Order: sequence, then structure tokens, then C-alpha cells
Amino acid sequence: MHIKRLKQHNQNTSGIYMKKIFVCADFLMTKLETQEYHLKWVDDLLKRPILWAVGQEITKFSENTSKFRRNKFFSLSDTKNISEETHYWYNENNINAKSIAYLKSHFSQCNLVIGYELSYQTRAILSRAGIKYIDMWLHPIRFMDDNLYSFDSNSIDIRHKLFSFNLSDKQYFLSADRFKISNYRGWNKKENEYDAKLIDNSALFIGQTLTDKAVCQNGKMLNILDFKDNFKKACLEYAHVYYSRHPMLRGDDSSIVNYINSYDNASIIEIPSYYLLCSTKIKKVFSISSSVVTEAKFFDKETEYLFQPVVSIGTIEDKNAYSSVFGEFVSPHFWSEVLSNLYTPLSSEKIQFFNPGTKIRDMLGLYYNSHTFDRVDMLFKGGVHTKEESNKKKNNSENLLSPNKILFSKFTTAVESAEVISFDVFDTLIERPVSKPSAVFDLMSGHVSKITSGKIKDFKEARIHAKNHVLRKDEFEEITLSQRYDEIKKCFLSANKNRVPHMTTS
Repeated sequence: MHIKRLKQHNQNTSGIYMKKIFVCADFLMTKLETQEYHLKWVDDLLKRPILWAVGQEITKFSENTSKFRRNKFFSLSDTKNISEETHYWYNENNINAKSIAYLKSHFSQCNLVIGYELSYQTRAILSRAGIKYIDMWLHPIRFMDDNLYSFDSNSIDIRHKLFSFNLSDKQYFLSADRFKISNYRGWNKKENEYDAKLIDNSALFIGQTLTDKAVCQNGKMLNILDFKDNFKKACLEYAHVYYSRHPMLRGDDSSIVNYINSYDNASIIEIPSYYLLCSTKIKKVFSISSSVVTEAKFFDKETEYLFQPVVSIGTIEDKNAYSSVFGEFVSPHFWSEVLSNLYTPLSSEKIQFFNPGTKIRDMLGLYYNSHTFDRVDMLFKGGVHTKEESNKKKNNSENLLSPNKILFSKFTTAVESAEVISFDVFDTLIERPVSKPSAVFDLMSGHVSKITSGKIKDFKEARIHAKNHVLRKDEFEEITLSQRYDEIKKCFLSANKNRVPHMTTS
């Protein structure tokens, strides 16, 4: 049905044009630039199926499309200094009636808000203003055939209809089992390679980015340093605790790294988290609020959130749970059902992508280590080759350079015009012949034992002990090689004049 005819239908049905459906990002907590980044694709993805379903166009809501001003909203509640950070934390209990009235004045022609990743504060404000919303979040389970999305609403009727599309937990267990089997039997089996590097009866802590509303509490961005007692307890209960850094980490996390390294049985690990979830050596997974903790449940791990999950999934009986929807929200049949108490449904036709796997993931470029379980994504990244392809790639340096010729040309131009050139050394200018720096200690162990007449039988243990001991005394200052070997001498070689050879790394 043509758009004009759909509008005419609405007019004939109600006598006047129906109130609008607003689509927005978190217009109170999130800065405008980030709002617009998400709002563009959400609008493009939802406007057609909603129009087909109920004949209603959706309207983008932000400061760029309305007279609403975030600064004024907060100033009416005597909050003057609005942070320009990506996410501005505020206490919803401090928002007064003047701010609520100001907000309502801009939503007077709105029947429903469809929000993308609304904070609990913004959801609470909308509810106080009597504004119905549907909140949509990227789903915490990321190892399915495609990205799922989570939906919830402050309308009881809409919430019941959303949960009619809710996936069963059995789907997650099935997909997790598939990945576990492929890890030792399938196209990209890594079990033997990675398990050999892991210590049995270990725990895994999943790190997060340094700035994220998911880790924000009372305006403070939480990290592992806020949960030292929990981490210490894990180190006492498990043989080893691995810390996995977020793959999209930006900023300086050296204080966190130094803290992790201060424990003899804790270390940073770079193995992708999905491979770690498959390992039977990892018994527990914990984090501040990472969705990996939710995923770990379906790999039969003990799990713990130190703060709270970003989104809870479950059944409608759980008042905090979101409904899990796989792909159906791009179809008119989804919206005609969900919006049926607000609008007269026009079409309940089921229109979805052919072969829906990875369509939304590819469309948005949201992969989250999917190359570990998605063969197409791995092939796209160039990570899987036949033996002939691997040999050709190894022997043909031109193949390695050709995709980067333009970048290399810009690099050489910049080098030629610079007065000073600074290089990172290890793993950049100089390649390490081992998978991680501490592996050098294993290579040296036999030699060190020999030249110290057996006084240092386990050089790796001695070397790590020395670093950690000096680290605690120097309060996380950078430890020099000389300080580390002086500590080894004090602890192990006080009566031995033989000099332990200095290493050239770590």
C-alpha cells in the first residue's frame, strides 16, 4: 500500500491523524553526536516495517530534529554543569517537576517512544512523564548465527506482546554446544592449541572499556580496582585467574595491568574469550557488567556479576528481563502484533531476510570476535587458508604488502618529513619468536639452573616472583631489569657469585 493511502487509512480510522511514534537514542544521558550515530541506522531499519504494519511513519527525536534542549531540561532541576563526555550520569531522583513538564511538552504529540539503549535513568524519567516506550538493546548473547536484540516496555500490554517473540534459553545452549564441538572437531578447532596454555581450575575475569554507561555507578566508571576484594578472593579460590582485556579498549589501563601482575597466580590473557569459554579448565567467569558473563552460563560456567548486567534476559515473570528477539523486528508481522493496541494493524505479513544468518551483524559491522565461530567472517579476515594458500602467502611478500601500498606510501612520506621518529620495540619493530613474553623464561630455565648449580630450578617462578615483589615495594612504578635481577640475587643467590644473565625482553 502506498504511503499516502496508508496515511489516509489512519485518518479515516481515527478522524484525525494518529499521534506520532518517536524513535530516539538516550537523549538525556548520551551526547548528541553519539545519539545521531545510532539514530540514523535505527530509523532506516525500522521505519519501513512499522509503516507497512500500522501505516504510521516514525519521527526521529533529538536536538537536531526538535526544540528540546538537554541543557535546559537539567537546568530546570538546578543541574548547571552538563558534562560533554559520551555518557553523562545523572540521578533521576534529582529531576524535579519542572523538568518533567518541559519534557512532556515536547512529547505531547507522541503516542510511543522507541528508544535505542536507554539508560535506567532515562527510562524512569519517561515513566514519570507518562510516556510509553519500547527500549531496544543489543542482546548480550553474541555467539548466535546473527546478532539478536533485546526489547522491553513500560506498557504491560506491549511487554506481553514483546515476550510472545522471546527465544527459549535452549536455543543458546544449542548454539554453545555447537561451538564447543567445533572447537575440537570442526573447521577452526583450537582446543589443543589453547588448552595447553591454560591452567586447570582457573577463573576468567572479563575486562571492559574505561568509559561505558554499563560500568557507570553514581557518575564513576567502575573497573577491577573497585573490586579488589572480589579479585583477591578469586585468586585464593582458583589455581589461576586470567584477565581478558576488552578488544576495543581505548586509554591507559596500566594501573589495572600492574594490579593484575601483582598477583603470582593472575595474568593478562589474549586468547579470544569464546575459546576460553569452551575450555573445561575455566571454571568461573566474572566481570563488572560484561555480557560475556551471561554467555558463560550457556557454556556451563559458574558466573558472577560484580555490579549488574547491562541487560537481563529471561521470561516475562522476571520484571527486569528483556525479551530476546532474533531478526523478526525487521518484519511487519512483529510490529503489527506489538503495536496492535495502539494502532489498527494493516499488515501482518512476515518479511525477513533470505538466509537470515549474519545479515544484521554484517549490516552494522558488529562482530565481537565472531571470526572465532563464524567461518565466513574468518575467511573475510583472511584467517583460514588451504595449505597451498598458506605457502603462497608465506613465500610471496608482495601479497602481504599490496593491500597496504597506499598506507605504506603515506607512512614513508611522513617519515621523510619528520625530525624525530619513535618506534615501539617489541611486537612492532622487533618480532618476538614466542606467543607471549613470559615464554622466554621457560626457554632460559634449563640454562639458568645449570649456571647457578641448581640453586634456581624454576627460573620462570623466580623471575615472576622478583618482579611482583619489587612491584609491591615500589607501588606500581615501572620496574627495571636491574631491580628484578637484584631481587633474584637476594632471594636465591645470596651466597653465589655467579651472575644470572640478563634478558633482552620483558
